Amino acid sequence: MAALNTRHSIPTTLILDFHDSYTRNLLALFAGLGALPTATEGGPTAWEHEGWEDRVVVVNVDSMTWDEFTTKVLPAVSCVVLGPGPGSPHHASDFSWPARLIQEFGDVLPILGVCLGHQGLATAFGGSVVKAPTPRHGLISHVQHEADALFDGIPSPFDATQYNSLEVAHESLPSELQAIASTRTAGGHTSIMALRHRSRPLWGVQFHPESIASTNGTRLLSNFLHLARSHRETFPRSIDSTLPLPPHVLALSTCYKRGRRNLIPDVPSLAPDTHVFEGLVKDKNALGEVWLDSARPTAEAQFSHVFNPQFTWSFTRPNNKLIIRRSPTDIPLPIDIRSPHTFVSVLARAQGVLKRGTRIADPSLPSVPIGFVGGINYEMKDVTLPHDGPPSPPKGEADRPEAEFAFAANVLSFEHETGLWRATALVRVTTGGVIDEAEHEEAATGSRFGLDEGDWKSWTSSVLAFFATSPSTLPRAPPTKLNLSLNTALLPDLPRPAYVSAIDRARALITLGESYELCLTTQFRTTLGPELAASPYPLYVSLRTSNPARYSAYFHLPLSSFSLLSSSPERFMKINKERQAEMQPIKGTVRRSPDPVEDQRRKHALEHDEKERAENLMIVDLCRNDLLGFCEVGSVKVPKLIVAETIQTVHQLVTSIVGTLSPAVSPFEAIARAFPPGSMTGAPKVRSCKLLEELEGDRKRGIYSGVFGFVAVDGTTDFAVVIRTLVIQGTNLTCGAGGAITHLSVPSSEWEEVLVKKDAVPDAAAGGAPIWSLSAAPATPGGTTGAQVPLASKCDVHQRERTICCRDLKGDDERSLLDPDIVRDVIIGLADGLTVPFALTAGLSSLGSSRLVYVAGVAELVSGALSMGVGGYLSAQAERDHYRYLRKSTRERVLRSCAGELERETAAVLSPLGIDDSLSRRVAGALLAVEATLPIPSPPPSMFRQCLTKIARRPKFSTARDEESSTLLPPKSEEDDDRGLTAFLLKFGEGLEEVSDSRLFISAFTIGAAYFLGGLVPLLPYFVIESARTALYVSIAITTVVLLFFGGFKTYYTGAAIGFSGYAYGCISTLAVGGAAAAASFAIVKALEGGGM
Repeated sequence: MAALNTRHSIPTTLILDFHDSYTRNLLALFAGLGALPTATEGGPTAWEHEGWEDRVVVVNVDSMTWDEFTTKVLPAVSCVVLGPGPGSPHHASDFSWPARLIQEFGDVLPILGVCLGHQGLATAFGGSVVKAPTPRHGLISHVQHEADALFDGIPSPFDATQYNSLEVAHESLPSELQAIASTRTAGGHTSIMALRHRSRPLWGVQFHPESIASTNGTRLLSNFLHLARSHRETFPRSIDSTLPLPPHVLALSTCYKRGRRNLIPDVPSLAPDTHVFEGLVKDKNALGEVWLDSARPTAEAQFSHVFNPQFTWSFTRPNNKLIIRRSPTDIPLPIDIRSPHTFVSVLARAQGVLKRGTRIADPSLPSVPIGFVGGINYEMKDVTLPHDGPPSPPKGEADRPEAEFAFAANVLSFEHETGLWRATALVRVTTGGVIDEAEHEEAATGSRFGLDEGDWKSWTSSVLAFFATSPSTLPRAPPTKLNLSLNTALLPDLPRPAYVSAIDRARALITLGESYELCLTTQFRTTLGPELAASPYPLYVSLRTSNPARYSAYFHLPLSSFSLLSSSPERFMKINKERQAEMQPIKGTVRRSPDPVEDQRRKHALEHDEKERAENLMIVDLCRNDLLGFCEVGSVKVPKLIVAETIQTVHQLVTSIVGTLSPAVSPFEAIARAFPPGSMTGAPKVRSCKLLEELEGDRKRGIYSGVFGFVAVDGTTDFAVVIRTLVIQGTNLTCGAGGAITHLSVPSSEWEEVLVKKDAVPDAAAGGAPIWSLSAAPATPGGTTGAQVPLASKCDVHQRERTICCRDLKGDDERSLLDPDIVRDVIIGLADGLTVPFALTAGLSSLGSSRLVYVAGVAELVSGALSMGVGGYLSAQAERDHYRYLRKSTRERVLRSCAGELERETAAVLSPLGIDDSLSRRVAGALLAVEATLPIPSPPPSMFRQCLTKIARRPKFSTARDEESSTLLPPKSEEDDDRGLTAFLLKFGEGLEEVSDSRLFISAFTIGAAYFLGGLVPLLPYFVIESARTALYVSIAITTVVLLFFGGFKTYYTGAAIGFSGYAYGCISTLAVGGAAAAASFAIVKALEGGGM
């Protein structure tokens, strides 16, 4: 047995790919071998992980013949993994020469079959593969094994993911093979999950160990490699297992490998996308920079393209002008587009002319987006959709662009599968004939298409020089100190209450038959600092890192003050060289979980959600209808219907619909006829668009919900739906999100889906603060500032000679004021106590008896203190009840009001303070976002419930029973939360605040006690002086002093003006009030006594 901690090189391994979408996931299991502990003490040893990429290769089975495999590849590999794939091993087209590999070399070459490979192992020895009782696609099974060495260190049962509809038949299992694992379905059927050959080094597993939801996949792979190593030691082959795979084998890999030869020298040493973009495109042309960035692997061949525009086209409505920008120094050229021409027809004509006048040098190469790259705003629906009358002009700015395009004359393209870079350009040559048509088109549009031959040679020379540069000296973008977090800064146009209300209205419209489905949306907005807005590339790099997508893109046009940072996963339409169009709508989205089992559960639930499938099906039929408008009828098909796909942050339901364009239809016309995307409107499309305008408050969606992509000169086209995208116009940043509403929609779930989609984009950066430059300059003495700095960073105490923070510096008049509510209660109590009892004693003094005075005075004092205290309690209670009623009614009004009305109310509060409308809208959005987190108001609890709640809040001796019972009643209603727009409108609009329960008792005690103490002062002389008249004079003197002192006390602690005049006014006014009351009372009693009453 090998010693513990011995590390061995991973055997050279060939993974055969049968055109499956999961095969390369097996590489993740190899990547995890280095961190895998030993299975048991004294058991299999750990692996030497360094350099494993040169010892493992994924090769497509159809990339070589049997003879090429046996002569060039087999001598270099120690073991083989037959990967998963579609079809059946009974069909030679699905499982070709690997069947021969098992039969002829299965005794000397260890082989592990996965799914299709497992089934092929059975059929190679005479077994049969049959249909499973039910397909097991993306489902997790509990696998029970029989302690074979392949499962060493793996518990039984364990969870594994299946992707199969076929299985090895029990009754057909050849005697040479042994079933070593199985699973039982809910119906009682037992399926073979693993088998082995009884004498040869052959194993197979029906499940997918490489799935993200499978457990123990790396351990299973490690066990197989140990078995392969042991077999090699027992039956040695003439192969040096310590060496990596030779270059000619690595060159067959379906993955990009460093060290592979490319068309441009020395490119393998680069990080292929970012370095090339930053070195050859970024900041090289003032017109802008474009990166069509296929940042996420797909089943299709992947390409990324980078270029600087030769010129840009901006189309504005309603003036129907095409603005052409050729350089920052040239004046933009406006061209009026007059009926019957449209912006689409102008683009289509230009593309058609260029196609007829262009010769493709090598038609076998993949198409490149030499041509028109850009986006079309959602509001172009007013042009593309049929209307009863002329299209209505767009609301808002008259000159707002509705489409932005850049012309790509020369493009650098990166092929992810091969690791090759290609330089492609539209080069002008003078051949006569058709060039005249192109020149006429150039004159009509004010554009010059393509490069002269000299420019082509100059450009390619600079590209080759760049790639010949040592990687260590390649130009790099300087590090940017930015906090790119967006979460707290993004404020919705339709916050949760308004969005939920719109959902209810949409469902009502659907119930009435106005629509089948409505794609309701909102946009989240914020502003950027000028530095980041001018060059948002760092934000895009962060976005593509955390949320890579098939249609990732960076489209930056500085002269138009427009940038689009896309992480869209959804295809709108793709048209290939054969003019076959494909649409791929996405409907149905759920957030992914970091837990593999929970992640798979969510995906499975999404696949079987009746409401989500209904949404998708409706858009499928809508897209079929769109394609039938410009495709050959018999060509429109649905090869993929409602399939769950997984990307970095979400699972989503996707459908594919295809059709072949009719001969007279151009790519631009096809895009226009299907625009806007049905997945962003609902069905029927025209009616739904009209209803959505009303539900969304006539707010512009802009490029969100529109499309972005390219139409190449040769006609190949690929456009994405603009979702999961950040859009920057000037310094304004927006991120749109929404969802399809049907009669089955649950408002709370729909809002959660909106947040899922929104969060997939701004989670590109961690944290929760707004977008600020951390290195921004502080305010200068002149008052100018750099980018806005977070509040926590503003204090510059450490940058000044003094070390006292500015907030600790004292002014000439800084007093510690008392709580104004307490001061008010003290004033009420003392004022009444010093005047009413004093006036009473003064009046009774005219009767001459001190005893009568103090007996009557004490009686009045006690009863007065009690009545004043009760009055204070009831007054505070009335104030609280009034506030709570207004809070309830205001909250209900906020929930049912549209965002525009709430913005108006917020502006009515803030505009008198000098706050402009734009900032008022942001404040309203932020407050509504908080309001959305608060619970819906519920009826107030009964008096009995309130009493129980108060009892439950009382302190107890700490016992487990008491603590448990105390949780039965809430400590505080969540409705008491003094946050959100409701609290803002009450506090700042009405000047009202919540009165706490403690305030009721504090008011009662403070007023009653102050009254008692104030009234006791003038009574004191009567307790010791027998003569009432004499006691009156002493009382007047004492009360005068107290009134003067109280006047000064009130002046100081209420924040009134101080100084001699301030104190004098406070003292004299208080004394005058008390003296006047006492004199009046004395005179009245004297008069009544003299009148005999």
